[in-house]
Amino acid sequence: MSAETHLCMLLDSLENLPENQLPDGYRFAVCTEKTSKDYETVINYSFGDSGHDWKNEVQTKVGYHAGNTILIYYQEIPVATATALCDERSGQDEGYLHMVGVLSNHSGKHLGYEVSLRALHLMFDQGMKTCKLDTNDFRLPAIITYLKLGFKPVYLNDDHIMRWKKVLKKLNLERYKFTNMFNEEKDN
Repeated sequence: MSAETHLCMLLDSLENLPENQLPDGYRFAVCTEKTSKDYETVINYSFGDSGHDWKNEVQTKVGYHAGNTILIYYQEIPVATATALCDERSGQDEGYLHMVGVLSNHSGKHLGYEVSLRALHLMFDQGMKTCKLDTNDFRLPAIITYLKLGFKPVYLNDDHIMRWKKVLKKLNLERYKFTNMFNEEKDN
């Protein structure tokens, strides 16, 4: 039995992104070697496992630039993270949103949206024109966030079509349009 592939999403333009609006008491910071444990804390908690390592998961990725992992802190507590990468699969003008995580006790404050938006701004500032991401079927709150940011579901094969239909039905978005890997729109 083969492993199930991630679902894909595409934001077809990084132009005209809205400005970030963090709630009071929260601030952005750049992840560095010194704060990499903060990234790992957020990701380990968000993904419900342990062993995530910033250096191996982010810093060594093709397309990583110093300063491209964003953290959100509440007071001095790390509560959210996202990384902006250049997608090595498709060229230097396409960004890749990587490893987005938020602590659940800070949910409802749109921090996933804000940290992802900040990463998208970084991509745009670095000359990227579009952005892709991969996600899991069960990450419904994350998928809602990505849809609000303007990402569209992408199908790579027939399996993806059926999986996207199930996800969109769970979200009461059955009539949402999604695209195939050639960027052609298809009704759900």
